[in-house]
Amino acid sequence: MCLKLCKSKEIILNGKKILIRRPKYSDLKSFLEYINSLVKEDAMINVNRKVTLKEESEWLKKTLASIIKNKSHDLVGYYDGEIIGYVGVTKQEFRLSHTARFGITIKRNYRNIGLATALSKTMIDIAKKDSQIKILYLDVINKNKAAMKLYKKIGFKKVALLSNIALYNGKYLDTFVMDYPLRKI
Repeated sequence: MCLKLCKSKEIILNGKKILIRRPKYSDLKSFLEYINSLVKEDAMINVNRKVTLKEESEWLKKTLASIIKNKSHDLVGYYDGEIIGYVGVTKQEFRLSHTARFGITIKRNYRNIGLATALSKTMIDIAKKDSQIKILYLDVINKNKAAMKLYKKIGFKKVALLSNIALYNGKYLDTFVMDYPLRKI
């Protein structure tokens, strides 16, 4: 379905022409640089160490296979030969098959220009067109105020608190679960 729904488009942010499109295998080195830049800045993401080319290749192959199998929708923000943002929804299975996990990351120098909002809204519009997905959800470390502000702005609501669930810089932190109902159940 992402093959049909995830169309390329250009947007202008801060005078920069940014391409939003599906990822492809030729993005491998850009993805490696992207994820490792987030690790280097100690961003509040699940990855907490540098990733090897082999690991990133395996992740990208799985991601592309997931798109082909209609198990996820994924988009990148691409500018000046590099990936500067990534957003995805991963469909869940079995008793959670009506849900999809939402995730987004933005490279440091491209934050606060509207890219996260543009990628998020594009992905939410795609998810709304996928009749299998009824609820988007995510979890966010409670100290990640910028992310929580974005999620609230685009329509996610806090629904649960998980105490001491995330390990970040040697400390256990609380995480909020947030959801975005796409249609009535």
